[in-house]
Amino acid sequence: MGRQIWMVWFGKPRHAAAQHAQESPRVITIPLMVLAGLSILGGALNLPGVHSLSIWLEHTIELAEHELEVAPWLQISWGGLNPLVALFSTLLALLAIYISWLIYGRRPLETGQKDPLKKALGFIFTGMENKWFVDEGYQAVFLKPYTAISRFLAEVIDGRFWHDFVHEKVIAGTYNFVSRTVLDLRIDQQGIDAIANGLGELTRRISSTLRRLQNGFVRTYALAVLFGVVAILGYLILK
Repeated sequence: MGRQIWMVWFGKPRHAAAQHAQESPRVITIPLMVLAGLSILGGALNLPGVHSLSIWLEHTIELAEHELEVAPWLQISWGGLNPLVALFSTLLALLAIYISWLIYGRRPLETGQKDPLKKALGFIFTGMENKWFVDEGYQAVFLKPYTAISRFLAEVIDGRFWHDFVHEKVIAGTYNFVSRTVLDLRIDQQGIDAIANGLGELTRRISSTLRRLQNGFVRTYALAVLFGVVAILGYLILK
């Protein structure tokens, strides 16, 4: 935290983004002030003689006290406050702040200057700088295989196989063949239409033939009556 404070809030800007950075508007700074006040209030909940936080978590703290064995020299307390633990924690925090000031605060880093701890810590600094390559490992183990599987399912299974082959060729192709070749060409055009057209053509030919009898001449009609009478007489005689 000391390194972060010295590098962020002290020294000259080391890149363009920091150089042109502006103070946040009130819509952001006021909530930050409220959160800062609440953090101070939260720390004061367990001051010696208050112990509000301990009362809230009494059942959990009592269980932990029964389960954990504390060294005798740490059992000394004053008003619920262990002075040895508090003193040691405070000195440790001040020492860490002082060490961070020696490294980063006394001589702030310049633009392009490497971190002083990079050479001293070596691979440890590299690991912390790259978050121990957790994101890269997550990408390699989970995201890349998941993306590859998703792309395979989307392009090969869903696209090429299901859509292009099953849907377009098998289902749509079969439907088009049955509807166009079998139903339309064979059954409809060469079957139903052919029968209907044949009946129409037969009717047309019969009507053309019969139309010749309706020529408007009396002799033609008299001859037709004569043939009718002869046909009836012949039928009656032969019967």
